Amino acid sequence: MKKFLRNNICLIVILLLYIFVIFLFSDHVPLWDAWRSIDIWIKAAVFSRFNLLNFENAGHPSFAYYLPMSLLQYLDFGNQFYLHITSTLMGITMIIFFYKIIRILFSQTEDIEIYLLTAIFAFFPIFLSNQLHIGPDYGVLVFFIIFLYFFLAKKVTLAVIAACFLMFTKEAGILLYGATLVSFSFTGMLMGRFSINSIIKQLKKNSIYLLPPIFFGIRILYLLFILHKKALWITFNSSPDSIDFALFPPAVNQNVPLSYFLGIFVLNFNWILTIFIFLGFIEVFFRKVKSSSFYLKHIFTALYLEFILSYILLTFIRTFTNVRYFLPLYALMIIFSYIGIRSIIKTNLVRRLSLLVVFLIFFISNFNTLDPLSQKIWGTFKFGDHDLLKMTSITGECCGYGRDQLVYNLQYIYFSRLQDKFYEDVKLSSHDAIAYHPIDAPEIIGRIDEKNHKRTARLVGSFEPYVVTYLFPSLPVKPDRIYYLAFPNVDNKETLGYYLTYYQIEKVTTYEEDGYALNVYSLKLKS
Repeated sequence: MKKFLRNNICLIVILLLYIFVIFLFSDHVPLWDAWRSIDIWIKAAVFSRFNLLNFENAGHPSFAYYLPMSLLQYLDFGNQFYLHITSTLMGITMIIFFYKIIRILFSQTEDIEIYLLTAIFAFFPIFLSNQLHIGPDYGVLVFFIIFLYFFLAKKVTLAVIAACFLMFTKEAGILLYGATLVSFSFTGMLMGRFSINSIIKQLKKNSIYLLPPIFFGIRILYLLFILHKKALWITFNSSPDSIDFALFPPAVNQNVPLSYFLGIFVLNFNWILTIFIFLGFIEVFFRKVKSSSFYLKHIFTALYLEFILSYILLTFIRTFTNVRYFLPLYALMIIFSYIGIRSIIKTNLVRRLSLLVVFLIFFISNFNTLDPLSQKIWGTFKFGDHDLLKMTSITGECCGYGRDQLVYNLQYIYFSRLQDKFYEDVKLSSHDAIAYHPIDAPEIIGRIDEKNHKRTARLVGSFEPYVVTYLFPSLPVKPDRIYYLAFPNVDNKETLGYYLTYYQIEKVTTYEEDGYALNVYSLKLKS
């Protein structure tokens, strides 16, 4: 044990800092789609007779993620700390396996650079923010990293087991698994010059990797022909025979690919990685390769091909610009960017300082939106003294300036924290009416704890506040007072104006924390 601690002290420090940062936000109660994860999918599974299929999410094959996330919820349903404990354990595991991947790919690299690269991965803003934003896309990232390590380490049995977890987390896992097998098989055959013998050899060598798809096929057949349920989630365009899978009308759909592209390669300083990736690509494919590095060139060629295939597959369906859909791509980008850093910075000290600067940029970007290029492209809206990106500005998609789209760093958490300040101050009862812009959706509110007057996912000792947002037009008797929460991710002027037809502003209270602010209008019914 002492030897392990001594040899891995830097990794342990990274993990301890990681745990500390998560702890700072461990009181966060999920919002938006993450609220649905706990209040619909996990709740339904926990309070039903045990069945693996109960942990699936709207047709998503997601029990490999929701089952472990639900285990502690059997002890105390709705306990957000238990949610974050489980998610943090997943994150720690993922970081360790990423560290192991870097050890394989860059075995001759000095330890300090491997640790810096691991730190960049551990505190990559989109990863941290989505760990706290409970959902299976984060599980796809975790199991992809675990699978990729076992696959590269040639631990076949463990790789197949990890692949099963990956495929039974979400459909994206199936696509990533297929992209990995195709990329490495194709590259292996390419290096063997496509001889018949090499193709047969590759097929025999990889035949065990057919097991996860077979298991998945059994699941599909069972759901379709035994339970008569849908086996996959998918959203079709309005035309049933169209091959363009889309959620939005054409005016929005046409800009989704651009929004995806920028969200992957530019968003929140990702353009730094992109620059180094380009340089690394040149390094791998255009330098003179020594025979000793032939094996690594094979691996990097396969990983580049895997990235391209995964990009095509993960961006095929046009839906919301939720960057959580692309988490595995960011992991590969971090690896590729290091190849570029090594190719252009030959001096050890300068290279390490460069990695340290990249780490600091991404670490700070967890807590502030500072990237001037992203601000120029997306535009910003004010959240108190802070600027957040208008993540819907490129496509014009729903909703407001963004809901789940805003989960690109940790700033979205203050949508929940500022509500807590309001609830603590006013101490709502179940009869006090609140309203907000309908675009923000019910999942932004949740339930209120009867004792501490904060948002909670617990069922016991809580109540759902009296929300009139959707009921107001049909209410025969209007409430004497409404508290209107003016969330900053929408333009509240028109909606607030609608209420002012019936009400007058009694007072406006601004709730603040760490420079973030939420205005709450106390509206009194006109006499």
